Amino acid sequence: GGLAWFAFIMILLAFAIKLPVFPFHTWMLKVHGEAPPAVVMIHSGILLKMGGYGLVRFGAGLFPEQIRDFAFVLALFGVINILYGALIAFRQTDIRLVLAYSSVSHMGIVLLGIAALNNAGLQGALFQMVSHGLISALLFLIVGSLYERTGTFETKELGGLAKAAPFMCGVLLAGGMASLGLPGMSGFVSEFMAFAGLFDTMPVMTAISVLGIIFAAAYVLRAFLRMTYGPMPERFEGMKDARLVEAFPMAVLLALIVLIGVYPAVLSDSLQQSVDVIVQNIAGKIGG
Repeated sequence: GGLAWFAFIMILLAFAIKLPVFPFHTWMLKVHGEAPPAVVMIHSGILLKMGGYGLVRFGAGLFPEQIRDFAFVLALFGVINILYGALIAFRQTDIRLVLAYSSVSHMGIVLLGIAALNNAGLQGALFQMVSHGLISALLFLIVGSLYERTGTFETKELGGLAKAAPFMCGVLLAGGMASLGLPGMSGFVSEFMAFAGLFDTMPVMTAISVLGIIFAAAYVLRAFLRMTYGPMPERFEGMKDARLVEAFPMAVLLALIVLIGVYPAVLSDSLQQSVDVIVQNIAGKIGG
């Protein structure tokens, strides 16, 4: 009744702020833009996912009837997140804000997966949380390492870094490819599953949100290529590539991203059972 709806909306609001869902996303931009990269790695990599986990576990788990009636609105916010985040990311020159708006965009895919309310969609949403956690941690690790050497986050002031730091720039581009959903990387699996799940019930919404992938390719490549190629400012001439302390975690994160992309069963086998329970719960309430 009314109380269940009230509780559902309150829980939804709380996790929407945490995830962040547009228009509650502004606090996250400040964290990404001002906190030290190490803090942002934990925040973007792990803490944002609590919002998505809460929506799946509490939203879909405790309120199956309400989330069914609300699925269209969730999908709508997912589409807004994807397109808004991607378009604003394209306008940013501070690499941290490019990644922050990119996170807003990628969390939209989590919403789409949840709104699908079926096995593929929910798996896609959970995959997207794990995948984005690895990708954003990797990208902020590299951005932090580059900042230590160059003293700037502005893509306009950077350029040609691939000459001085080929390893870091190579991993940066690989992380970028995962972020824009290149097949063989974890980002592709999660986006494909979320879109495939939603396509069953809301094909038009799915078609609109797929535009976000095209925009993602545009802003990721624009920012990363500007940093890694082109003429290099003279003051970065003697710049050193990654030390072992930096290179090791970069390699590990990249390996995990590729592992999930090439062999998704490594994740889906452990998720399958919990997803089945939630989907049956939602379906059971439909039949009842």
